[in-house]
Amino acid sequence: LYPEVHYDIWSGNSDEVIDRLEKGLLDFAIVREPYDQEQFDGTRIRKEPWCVLVHKDSPIAARKEDSVPLSMLAEEELIVPAIKSRRREIENWFLAKDMTANIFCEYAPLISSMYLVEQGVGAAILPESVSNTLAGKNLSLKRIADPEVYSYVAILTKKYRTLSKAANALLAYVKESSRTTS
Repeated sequence: LYPEVHYDIWSGNSDEVIDRLEKGLLDFAIVREPYDQEQFDGTRIRKEPWCVLVHKDSPIAARKEDSVPLSMLAEEELIVPAIKSRRREIENWFLAKDMTANIFCEYAPLISSMYLVEQGVGAAILPESVSNTLAGKNLSLKRIADPEVYSYVAILTKKYRTLSKAANALLAYVKESSRTTS
């Protein structure tokens, strides 16, 4: 739509991206919730199920269902995102069912968890969109059920910060596109 506009994209985990946004190094950020709503304006652009990634030889992978109850994961050595708020969220899923999460490893970046699981080390908790990168790997991805758990992806801007016309146009486009695809 705007062929004269050029973009610089920086990738990191939500904490790193939010830190750069806070310092004024980014116009906006796309992150997984939660975020500080007092500092940032945000719009949800996607709802995504949390899943478990296991080796294809795992009993979980052998299940015919495309989901796995949280109770089955209580027995697994879990690999979770290396973000404090995300780890607490996952621990709370288990606590709500009177179980304890057996978290033995944290990952960053996401690809690290895939390598571990592919080698038969643990089961990784990650968003469903990772399925796009699994082709040809010895892995199986199942949605977490009972309860179903979701993450929300939001686009953020720093409150009271004036954006360029180009940044505002892209922000409006992303927000409008998310309304038609969500």
